[in-house]
Amino acid sequence: LLLLFLLLPPVLLLLLLQVAGARHGALFPRFIVALTRGGPGGLPRPIEIHAHDPRRYVADMLAWVHQALCGEREFIVAVFGEGSQPREGSDGGSKQPPAAAGAAAAGAGGSGSGDVLGPAAL
Repeated sequence: LLLLFLLLPPVLLLLLLQVAGARHGALFPRFIVALTRGGPGGLPRPIEIHAHDPRRYVADMLAWVHQALCGEREFIVAVFGEGSQPREGSDGGSKQPPAAAGAAAAGAGGSGSGDVLGPAAL
């Protein structure tokens, strides 16, 4: 993986590092707030409430990280698209026009939970 980064053009590498730094800067404070203060009005409760139960404490942290990773995947797909793009001249087996397929994916991917602390709120 490190060799892949060394083969990238320097401008692209700098861009990727800036994006990664910005995403870290957005997620890390949200994790600390979820860990120590919880949500608005105390719901959801802070993760540290369950520090006396190691299994629950770690499970709650991992659940938050899982939610954050799902949100980051949605961000990456929104910016770069899905990994396998059909070749030009091939419909890739899709029967929808490109605009309809994009609208369907955008409508199905939203979390809609309204969670202020959730990573999907980025």
